Amino acid sequence: MHRLMMFMNAKQQDGRDESTSVRRDATSIPPDQLSPPPSRGRNDKPSTEVPGSHESMVDVSPTVVSEPQSYSRGNNHGLLGTEMDIPDVIPWEMEGGLTPFLSDNYINDAFITQDLSGLNAEVPSDSQGLELSVSHQTDRQHLLSPRSPADTSQAQHPTRTLSASQPRLYQLTVSNALLRELVDVFFSKINAFLPIFHKPRFYQQYFPNEPQHQGLAHRRLPLESALILNGIMSLSARFAQPAEFDGVPPIARGALFAKEAQSIYADAIRSQGEEAPTLPFLQGCILLAFYHSTNCSNTFQWALIGSITRLAYDLGINSVDEDISAHHHPDEQPQWASVEDWVHREELRRAWWAIWELDTFASTVSKRPYMIDRNTMRVLLPVSDEHWFAGHPVASAPMGCTPSTAWKSLQNSPNQDERAWFLIANFLMALANDLMIRGENVQKSAKEEMELAITCFSLSLPEQFRLTCNALVFNDTTFARSNWIIATNIMLQR
Repeated sequence: MHRLMMFMNAKQQDGRDESTSVRRDATSIPPDQLSPPPSRGRNDKPSTEVPGSHESMVDVSPTVVSEPQSYSRGNNHGLLGTEMDIPDVIPWEMEGGLTPFLSDNYINDAFITQDLSGLNAEVPSDSQGLELSVSHQTDRQHLLSPRSPADTSQAQHPTRTLSASQPRLYQLTVSNALLRELVDVFFSKINAFLPIFHKPRFYQQYFPNEPQHQGLAHRRLPLESALILNGIMSLSARFAQPAEFDGVPPIARGALFAKEAQSIYADAIRSQGEEAPTLPFLQGCILLAFYHSTNCSNTFQWALIGSITRLAYDLGINSVDEDISAHHHPDEQPQWASVEDWVHREELRRAWWAIWELDTFASTVSKRPYMIDRNTMRVLLPVSDEHWFAGHPVASAPMGCTPSTAWKSLQNSPNQDERAWFLIANFLMALANDLMIRGENVQKSAKEEMELAITCFSLSLPEQFRLTCNALVFNDTTFARSNWIIATNIMLQR
């Protein structure tokens, strides 16, 4: 109790209202001294008023639909909990014993996030495409609570029970039509610049054509799928114009999806045991990190990038092409055992380069050290989306780790994709930034090598990068390529 009083007094001194969330460590407080925290009603939440919106807020959070499980409070941080250094202290609710639940304040407090602009922006209550998953009397903090579909005894007080023995399943509360629209927008507007998903296989997995699966594909989703779909919707919502978003500013449309993705990420941190991370989970984290990087840079974004970097190392993605990098000339040894092997490796490569871009961007703009060791990367540069989606293998090349080797990485390579060339320009920028940070301690020879590498790289660019000789066309098929060409030329300006 003494620890609890000190904790609450410290919070009061900071001017923070702890009436909506009480965090207890059940391992240090005697059972007879535990009391339920004050409940928070729906009307107590802060909200951002949007002109033209209605009084009732339509919720787009996922609902967990797995069977109730018993919760074991052992030392179950797992890899993610260790990397994020989040203590095993969570909110508690007295409802037939101690049962943990995930409140809104837990998301904000545990990850030290800043409030997202428009986080509680209201969507018109008469929207036809969105579904309310619980009654108005149910607090929004319970919308993520796992419960059995057949269990009606706790309808008014659903509780969260966690278990590593059975994975939780999530239900999206947006309509299938709205989900499909937002996914379509993602692949038409965003995927070219964040190309981590194999489009044909993605649609085959999440939108099967069999009639028996129609309307059922998104009712029982594993954690990774729920994280991916919420991450996709958070990025694409601003570019969509369905009736459900009437009155909501474009910049605020993805905030609710991002918050739900963040709460699902919190579920993974709290419940993961000794299981190895998976590529789909990593991809979902990449989407969430890109959302925060493009909307509001904060402590959670920086910590998340560090976490997914270590996840990538744990999956061995940094050395996915270690057997190829030593002799990368396609005439010497084939780079794939089969088409399926090449398609899978390309997916791993794209995840790695997306993480590398996140690390490079966040570290450069914040003037902090890079988390990825560029000298140990054994990953080929990505090829074009067209070849990957069609299953047409193309040999590529690894990135050189020094200025004198990096600029010639794609020389004589069958891979001449515009994004691959942009990644080399970005890599040279990161090397130059290292020299700038070191300041006067840089040797003259290192500066000369850097200047020579940039000049040689500029001269070695393919013909389509010559802005004076090529009139760039921006349409649905060429927009991404034209963007990479312009971005590469901007990167080389000194």
